[in-house]
Amino acid sequence: MSSIAIRRCTDWQAPRSSVYELLRRICNAFKLADTLQSRETEISRGTVWTEAGWCNRQRPLLDALRTGDLASINDAMETFFSSGSAYGFALGADEYLSITACAAREERYIQEWLNRLHAVAVCMGVENARNPERELGDERSSAVPDAGDLLRKIEAMTGVAVDFPPVMGCFGCSVAGAARPIPYQALSYYFVAANCINLTGSGRRRFVEFGSGFGGVAYYLAKHGLHRYTSYDFPFACAVQAYFLGNTLGADFIRLYGEEETALSKIELLPVSDLATSPAPPHDLLVAQDSLVEVDSREAALILKQLLTRNEWGFVSIAPDFSGSTSDWDGTRVREILPDINGYRLALRLPFALRAGHMFEMYLRAQ
Repeated sequence: MSSIAIRRCTDWQAPRSSVYELLRRICNAFKLADTLQSRETEISRGTVWTEAGWCNRQRPLLDALRTGDLASINDAMETFFSSGSAYGFALGADEYLSITACAAREERYIQEWLNRLHAVAVCMGVENARNPERELGDERSSAVPDAGDLLRKIEAMTGVAVDFPPVMGCFGCSVAGAARPIPYQALSYYFVAANCINLTGSGRRRFVEFGSGFGGVAYYLAKHGLHRYTSYDFPFACAVQAYFLGNTLGADFIRLYGEEETALSKIELLPVSDLATSPAPPHDLLVAQDSLVEVDSREAALILKQLLTRNEWGFVSIAPDFSGSTSDWDGTRVREILPDINGYRLALRLPFALRAGHMFEMYLRAQ
């Protein structure tokens, strides 16, 4: 049995000169995107998590980006990741609070992490699901799965390591023999990226993502090998993604808003407001996790139309299922705004095993 422990990454050491060059690019792109977002357009904000929401809780980073102080931006970015805020940024507020509370109790956090790892293995077909009826009174069936064994099976199937980069003191669980800890959210990013590759096949490696958290799906897609990836998010999020991906994949691998495309830049990070004047580039698969649901339905329909204008295969939505909800705000349902966009059909809808109350929906473009 592999031993598991919560550990914080301590080997993050970025060359200061390269970091500050990247920060200058991030600052320039943020100012352009922030100015664009402030204009009144049909697609003006993109998500409800703007300065009035999540960004207000990250005021030091937001202020540093707006003043352009590179040292302050770097310090605020490192705090953003080392404090765990980046994972809340990616998970959503409720799940973030739950996992943060678990982290204070090591045994509970490890169990939640192991449950998610096991769910990934089951969904990828390399591990059997636990059956409560068969496990009753059977100690062998109810035994806790071995984390090291699950990781080896998953990696053998995909050919890509689950290993997470040493980002600014990230915390997560580490298995005996592993180089670095793997954050809880990284398991979801890995799973979504692997599914994107599996769904589209080796010949379709152009992706667009709407609402990309801190860039984890892009990171793992790059490890699988991609032809092109474009993210649309609000300016603050684009800056976070640029810092994460620029420091892990390399600054030359990303193109920021306002920059020219190069032969090396496989990933571009653009503000949602850019969709007001330009549709998303040609791509095979669109991915939206917990993003379209956070947008007003009218604006979500406009965004989705621009995202799908040059989509050539289909898109995946992972979002809460609001069926039967008694909440005053129950979110935008993709399947309700999609009829306004011709040529797509719902091919698959099922519960998303990694997140309670979420649905996985796959829509395919009519050929």
